[in-house]
Amino acid sequence: MKSKDNIIVNKYIAIFHKRNFLTAFLCTMIVFVPLFAVALIFDVIESDILIAFIPFLLAILFLALASFYTIRFKQMIVNQEKLYSVRFNDENAEHLETTIYLSNEWLICAGISAIHKEHIKAISSTLRYGQAGASNEIIVKTADDKKYRIWCMSASNVQKIRNWKNSK
Repeated sequence: MKSKDNIIVNKYIAIFHKRNFLTAFLCTMIVFVPLFAVALIFDVIESDILIAFIPFLLAILFLALASFYTIRFKQMIVNQEKLYSVRFNDENAEHLETTIYLSNEWLICAGISAIHKEHIKAISSTLRYGQAGASNEIIVKTADDKKYRIWCMSASNVQKIRNWKNSK
């Protein structure tokens, strides 16, 4: 992988880490603030202020474990570059959702997966309903018979991905 390619790959890894950090920080603060406030007001346990900081340790553990996805992300790119004699790029990349990008040749889920257009065998989607509302589950089947799951909030973004795959 050339240094320019590394810069582009690292850009998407940074996006992945930023999203994870913000999510972890928000969740940590939601738990930490009430625990810390209660620890300051009511002195029930001798080390209750220290207990309030446990969510930060859990967040660090989460971030460390999540960073392992970036290893697969880099390896996917290297394998497809060799297989199709292409270079990873984000030429004309369109930002569809939080970590989903669509370039001329690559479907990129920042830090998680990057799939070259030629490597995609089929794309299917299903509308799923949950407590937070509706979301589109996209299953991308690749030439090596692997399946990758992408979640899209917008049906129009699902259609953009389908149109992109079917275009030349």
